[in-house]
Amino acid sequence: MKVEKTTESQIEELTEIQAEALSAPGAIILGATILITLILVFSLLFPSLEGMQTLIVGILVMICWGYLLNSFTEKLKLTDQSLEFTAILSRHQDIQLNEVMSFKLVDLGLSLSGDRYAFEISVIGKNKPITISLGPCWDKIKLSAFMNTFGQKLEKLD
Repeated sequence: MKVEKTTESQIEELTEIQAEALSAPGAIILGATILITLILVFSLLFPSLEGMQTLIVGILVMICWGYLLNSFTEKLKLTDQSLEFTAILSRHQDIQLNEVMSFKLVDLGLSLSGDRYAFEISVIGKNKPITISLGPCWDKIKLSAFMNTFGQKLEKLD
């Protein structure tokens, strides 16, 4: 069996990626959300919790489902002129490529079974970098390929 090295020309150019619902961290988040939802349902069917406790569990369920929905719908898209970040419950980011000075992907390592990332982009005219917090449902290999494509697009602009 012969092992071949991957060259830059073999790496697929990714111009659009999305967080994956069927990832290990996504499954953990979904499992925890379903568990908390079941606790709420059982507390409503068999009243064992006090009114305030039920309200707290209900608020927690809504927050968990919102976080889950936002994590699964995160998307990065690279066009010829801009980088776009979208998610259902997050603020839309649209960054012009000709204004980008530098970028870095920071692995925060916060999730239980995977990584969590902060995507920092230094932009002309801003003192602080723009930080896009990515949820835990990203595939590391695809995200690395996307960052490679992003770097190549920036080099072509110069």
